[in-house]
Amino acid sequence: MQNKQHLISFVQNTLGCTCPNEIFEQIETAKETTKTLKQITLGQRLLIYLWETDSPVALAHELPVLVAKGKAERDQRGLNRFRLVIVSTMPEQLAPVAEQIFAPLNSDEKVHLHVVLQADIKFSF
Repeated sequence: MQNKQHLISFVQNTLGCTCPNEIFEQIETAKETTKTLKQITLGQRLLIYLWETDSPVALAHELPVLVAKGKAERDQRGLNRFRLVIVSTMPEQLAPVAEQIFAPLNSDEKVHLHVVLQADIKFSF
């Protein structure tokens, strides 16, 4: 993971995570990621999927799959929270669509959806 400080800032400031700082002592990235889907686990507590898309059609098809997959992985691994982060060049347009799809899928207070500007991702892995 390059730019650890950028990751910390993103999680705390952009996502609004109030997790303790010690979760950043252990940062794991999944090896099975794709060009558009990356996965980060912080401190064996927080699972984050970063999904790059600008497509409302992709949201309709993939968002339910990713929410179910993330929740299942969080539970199987005994993690505390799951955050699905949609990374887009047009978050203002995608956020209402994503939230409309997400709302009926989720009754779990430890699962969160975020739609962020691609330029907010200032770290790489």
